[in-house]
Amino acid sequence: MARIRSIHPGLTSDEAYMSMSMTAKAAWTPLWMQCDDHGIFEWKPIVLKALIFPADNVDFAAVLAELERLGCVRRLDIQGRPHGVVRNFAKYQRPKNPSYRHFKAEELPTEVGSYIAVKGAATPVLPQSSPSTTEIPPQMKEEGGKREEVGEEVSRSVADATRPSADAFEEFWKAYPRREGPNPRKPAEQKFNALAKTGVDPAMMIAAVKRMATEQARDVGTRFIPQAITWLNQQRWSDHAAVAFSASAIPDKIALEDAVSIFAKTGQWSRHAPVADISQAPAELLAKHGISPDGRRLQ
Repeated sequence: MARIRSIHPGLTSDEAYMSMSMTAKAAWTPLWMQCDDHGIFEWKPIVLKALIFPADNVDFAAVLAELERLGCVRRLDIQGRPHGVVRNFAKYQRPKNPSYRHFKAEELPTEVGSYIAVKGAATPVLPQSSPSTTEIPPQMKEEGGKREEVGEEVSRSVADATRPSADAFEEFWKAYPRREGPNPRKPAEQKFNALAKTGVDPAMMIAAVKRMATEQARDVGTRFIPQAITWLNQQRWSDHAAVAFSASAIPDKIALEDAVSIFAKTGQWSRHAPVADISQAPAELLAKHGISPDGRRLQ
């Protein structure tokens, strides 16, 4: 049964998170909801795909492999069956009444407890100062509990940040290449806005669709241009976003690790990288991003 989880504000500045593909980023926090309160989940890609991406064409085995390669999860066997455990899970998830599916609190193996950053033998539980059913979230405790002073402002800021601009979709729609056959606007607009509300940058989707229009210029006006709703549903924008942003956001130079990360996601080496080609990057940096010494992406 899925559980409610907390998201720490530092998530997006985590190096592993910044190195993830867009698909892995979209799967990362929903995966926490499928864990027990020790951060352990069953390693069943087909089942997890059905729970997390029920309407999308996603290879969840590849998603898990990417998360494992980045050190975000670790695979382990429990009673002969494959499971996964989430790094630093207990550091940020503090359930009021923790429940454990695989180990009792006192039975948690030391190596698992260390990996999820548990304190002592059990996942830390927030203390209750009174029998009131109103719980102050850990985030509010970290901010000194100033709910009255900042609560309304925070709510308003979050709402503003997740409210997509009508102009953003209009720019996206104008940039989207024409195709043979129908291309309904309304469902595409609804999906675009839904993605924006979940944190996908509208500017990134716009840059990606412009890139797609350039790369598939010969297909414009044919059935090989997908409907916009299909393009959004299948997250095809992530195929073009990294390259589009690397070219537009940093036209003069790009950090070597950023260039290697983009190559791992897109297969294209940036001409703004500090070395001539991918094979000249340090072997340990290539291995970190799943690339062989001769510049091949490892599956």
